[in-house]
Amino acid sequence: MLSDSMPSTRYVGKFHSVFSLYDLLLWGQQVLKPDFCEKYAISERTFDRDIAEIRRFLRDERNDLKLEYLPLAGRYSVKAIR
Repeated sequence: MLSDSMPSTRYVGKFHSVFSLYDLLLWGQQVLKPDFCEKYAISERTFDRDIAEIRRFLRDERNDLKLEYLPLAGRYSVKAIR
């Protein structure tokens, strides 16, 4: 039985997808939205919100990195800012 202090499964799932996305990007992977959404069973809207959170985090906390969208490839990646 889960205690009242434990987050719900949905809440844990949210963190799992956003941290997984962040981890892939930090390791230099390019992420394609439909593939990621299918693998983690999330909607494209959730993916967009996760990308927005990562973009804010990088802007506010990691000014050495930038989240980029590569429109021709339809992929996201993280690049070092020089």
